[in-house]
Amino acid sequence: MKKLTIIIVTVLLITFCGCSGGSDNKPNFDVVSSDVVLVKNDTGEYSFLLACEVSNLTNGSLYFKESDFDIVDENDNLIDTMQLVSAYPPIVDSKKTAVYYDTKISDKILDANMELKAIPHIETEKSKVKLTTLPTPGGGMDGVFVKNPANSRKEYENVQVAVICKNPNSNVTGVLTAKINSIKPGEEVEVRPEGRLIEKNLDPRGGSRCSFFAYLEPYTMGKTLAGQTMRDVIIVVLSLLILGCVVWLQIFLSKKRNKWLGLILPSINLVFSLTAISPLFQGIVLPQYYEKFDEYGVLIETATIEPSGGIFYAILTGLLIYNISTLVFMVIYWICRNKRKRQQETHFR
Repeated sequence: MKKLTIIIVTVLLITFCGCSGGSDNKPNFDVVSSDVVLVKNDTGEYSFLLACEVSNLTNGSLYFKESDFDIVDENDNLIDTMQLVSAYPPIVDSKKTAVYYDTKISDKILDANMELKAIPHIETEKSKVKLTTLPTPGGGMDGVFVKNPANSRKEYENVQVAVICKNPNSNVTGVLTAKINSIKPGEEVEVRPEGRLIEKNLDPRGGSRCSFFAYLEPYTMGKTLAGQTMRDVIIVVLSLLILGCVVWLQIFLSKKRNKWLGLILPSINLVFSLTAISPLFQGIVLPQYYEKFDEYGVLIETATIEPSGGIFYAILTGLLIYNISTLVFMVIYWICRNKRKRQQETHFR
């Protein structure tokens, strides 16, 4: 019976983890724009200036890690590589954007009029924590005010400040950065971010709009990450305890003299599964209509849409997934009832 309990708990845990995961857990992003500019310094050296804006298409926060970018010419010949380029900010919510931005001096430039582009090798992962941010009451490219609220009761160290500037056409004109070594609760600090602007994206009329960010770097959020890890461990332990209790309860009920007691949990789970997939039945029971209107809003065509095979497949899949635990409960019930029956037959002999 102990082996049976271990097997049942394992099956239920796998089912629980499988249902809680899904395809949405895969990090997904889009490169909104990518710009590489060749700049000549006062010393005659050339440097690349890279600005790559990316958008989070994942349901949840996404961590854009430091990534590499290959700089190639118009014929896709490799000119140089920019390594470990940072994103600002590094963690963004769903449908928000971040900007990879950096400069690098290169001695591989042969022509000042070279047309360059970047091939990104972006590394991401789903973030289990939100980015720890601080309010930015105001500022501009010349200076940004960052405040640590008095009610935070925490002194933050190594606070990254980023100013992302865009022209009216939403092209990135530059990312200015600075760092605050330490900021105490209730303290307001003014910092002067530094960086280089992309001249060709600047609007001659001015009017660049800036977004201000003040946040802790992900690798300095150790306490937060540790806390999240501890919460994950607690959730797994509690899940195991709950699953163990449910399996024990099913075994206990299945051993009772009244055979109907062992069917309580399977029946509850079966009703729950039917309730969960009940919206899918609307596509079969209720008629679905297709209506077509002309340019003046007058209805000109109506047709009934027949249920497609996809609806039946979704119903069947839902029933199978939600009733795995029902099947497990019934296996426990069948084993316990057979064992009880054999014991009774042995006793009567």
